[in-house]
Amino acid sequence: MSEYAQSTDRKTLIFDVDGILVTYDGWSGIDVYGEPLQDNIDLVNKLYSSGKYQICIWSSRTNPYVQGYSFQALKDRLEKELKKIGVKYHKILNEPKPLFYCLIDDNSINPDGVKVMKLWITLEPES
Repeated sequence: MSEYAQSTDRKTLIFDVDGILVTYDGWSGIDVYGEPLQDNIDLVNKLYSSGKYQICIWSSRTNPYVQGYSFQALKDRLEKELKKIGVKYHKILNEPKPLFYCLIDDNSINPDGVKVMKLWITLEPES
C-alpha cells in the first residue's frame, strides 16, 4: 500500500510538525523545535486513541534533499522529539515533504482558521 493510500478501516489524517504540533517562528536548525502546542497534541492523541484514524506525520524535517541527512537519520531525530512532547501517531510518511509557500488541497484545514476542539467536533459530531 502506498504511504498515501487511504486505509480501508480508518481515515488517514496527516499532521505537520512546525506550526501544528510545536510553535514555529522560522527555521532555526534541524534539532531546534518550538514550544509544544499542547491543545493540538491533545487533539492528535485523542484522535489516535479513538481508533478511527490513522495518524501520520509529514514534515520537511525528514526531507533528505533539504536537510542533507538520510531519511532514516532524520526520521530518528523527529521520532525522538515526538516522543519527548508526547505525540501519538502511527507512522511518519517517508515521501519527502517539499518546501512550499502554500499547499492547495480540497481536504486541507488551516489551523489558524479553526479552533482545535472545533476540529474534533467536526470529525466526531456525536462525541
